[in-house]
Amino acid sequence: MSLTLLRVMLVLATVGGCWAVWRAFTGPVVQVELPQSRLPARPNALGRSTPAAGENLLHRAIGRPAFRVDRRPASSGYDPDRRAPSEPAPAPREPRPVLALSGIVWGADPAAVVEGVPGVEGSTVLRRGEAVGGLRLVRIAGDSVVIRGRDTTWRLTVRDPSR
Repeated sequence: MSLTLLRVMLVLATVGGCWAVWRAFTGPVVQVELPQSRLPARPNALGRSTPAAGENLLHRAIGRPAFRVDRRPASSGYDPDRRAPSEPAPAPREPRPVLALSGIVWGADPAAVVEGVPGVEGSTVLRRGEAVGGLRLVRIAGDSVVIRGRDTTWRLTVRDPSR
């Protein structure tokens, strides 16, 4: 035999051995077919037929609500806008006005120039104790005033025109 023929046979034996080892570790040892389930399919909460027990656990888990005691679907769907019949709907709240203090007039009877008073167009001059549009001027001090509404108290400072 020639040396070249021996080398070819050695390479073929090595490749064949590697293929046999690879096939032994990656291929199945025996072919197995699972028998069909004897349990009948049953409808889930959505009315679809789910596979019998053991075939698909995901379908079984979805078909039964996890957080209900009786593991049955709710009789009515969830609607966050629906309220219980005994619970009255809350009255819509009025938006709070955006107030701004334009200035303070000092003198014997100090006054504040306020913008944004509801029901009044433009600026309004208020003295201590006066009420306009449901807002009452409580105090004038330094560069600020305190105005009280029905459910809110504002402490306003004079706007700096340079800002």
